[in-house]
Order: sequence, then C-alpha cells, then structure tokens
Amino acid sequence: MAELNKQPIFTGTPLLITSQFDPEIPTNLKTPGIDNYTVVYEDASFYGSLITKVTVCSTGLIGTNVTTKVIYLGIVDANSGVASLYQSKIMTGISGISATDVVPYVTFEFGGGLVMHPNSGYQLVIAASTNAAEDEPGDQISVTLEGGTYDQPPVDK
Repeated sequence: MAELNKQPIFTGTPLLITSQFDPEIPTNLKTPGIDNYTVVYEDASFYGSLITKVTVCSTGLIGTNVTTKVIYLGIVDANSGVASLYQSKIMTGISGISATDVVPYVTFEFGGGLVMHPNSGYQLVIAASTNAAEDEPGDQISVTLEGGTYDQPPVDK
C-alpha cells in the first residue's frame, strides 16, 4: 500500500542550518512589508524542502544583558521584493545573565512543516525590534533552522 502514496510525508535528507548575526531593525511593518531583515534560508535544493522549526537564541554571555525584543519571522518574494510578516514572538530579556539562567530564546514550530519550493525566489527572513548595535552586546542572535530536503520522487512502473 505504501507504494500508492505519492504525497511526500517525510523528507529524505536532514537540513540543519545555523547562523549568528546582529539582527536588522525594521522601520516599517506595513505595506509593502518588512523593510529591513536578514535572510536565513532560501531553498536551493532540486525537489524542495520542508522547514519544521526555527529557533532564535540570544548570544548573551554571563554578566551581559539581553533586552526584551520582538523577533519577526518573515517570508520574502525575491521576485517582487515584498517581505511579509509570517509570525512574531516576544523574546523576554534578562538583566545580568548568571551561570544558572537560561539564555533567552524563542521557537517557531510548524506542525505540518513549511514547504519551500526550489528556486522559487522565496526566502525566510528574521528581524528584531532591537539589536546589539542599538543596545546591549547580548542582543545579537543565533538562528537554527531545522527540516529536510526532499529526495527524487519514485518513478511509476
């Protein structure tokens, strides 16, 4: 029976992408969309990819401060240049991180996954309401993207 199912349910190759940066601060979240952002993923696979989770974590060290901020997750249509806000979450700050504190983070989880089409021009982007250049050195972020890419679909016999 499994041979009759043509819908890809699971991806074939795991995808784990990490990056660390000082996030852009958008000055506009209305039409035509987010104006300042950092691209964290653009599908360059052959058959597409499925994003299941994006984790954004502060890079604050012991003794540094992390400012409370909004983390914006957006999708950009590179063909039109329009960046649309997909989801946003509050990353709660912490003053003077100690050795027993959990460093602030937020997680965007996609129950059924977020399908990215190869070479479509769509990009996943991140922005924040504050960054290290504006405030504390602990306000840089680390982004980890989890998912997988699809393998070649089975050929009908």
